[in-house]
Amino acid sequence: MDKPHHAGATYRATQLILTPSVFGYPSLVVEDGEPGVFSLTYPAHGVGRVWEGLEPPDHEPANQLAALVGRTRAAILERAAVAVTTTQLARELGQSPGSVSEHLTVLKANGLLSSRRTGRSVLYWQTPLAQSMISTQRTSATLRPGTVDRPAHQELS
Repeated sequence: MDKPHHAGATYRATQLILTPSVFGYPSLVVEDGEPGVFSLTYPAHGVGRVWEGLEPPDHEPANQLAALVGRTRAAILERAAVAVTTTQLARELGQSPGSVSEHLTVLKANGLLSSRRTGRSVLYWQTPLAQSMISTQRTSATLRPGTVDRPAHQELS
């Protein structure tokens, strides 16, 4: 560590706590106040964009699904096209694993996700119901207002 005021310090601990933070950027905060515990607070990944505003719902590709289940849950459903873990989703969405876990619980309880434990991880993926919702949303997004979606082989009378 390049910390002049800690140049000669030696830390001994049985527990290491790593904490990402957007408030200490770009500093590294070192704490050893509790016996046996060493804490390191570091700048969170993507901190440069944390204060930017969110795009309006009109600009989001999943806006109909997001209007129904919320932006985060819609993003989770989209990413669960292949099996993913809570940690992977949290990293991709820039949210805490706890927050993502709550969303996963709601989506699973409502039949939109399936899950299976694999070792120490739980994998989540879309159910046929979720696939149908996402497919319908994508199809309706490609239609222009005032058009009717008909199969190409159907004859019009």
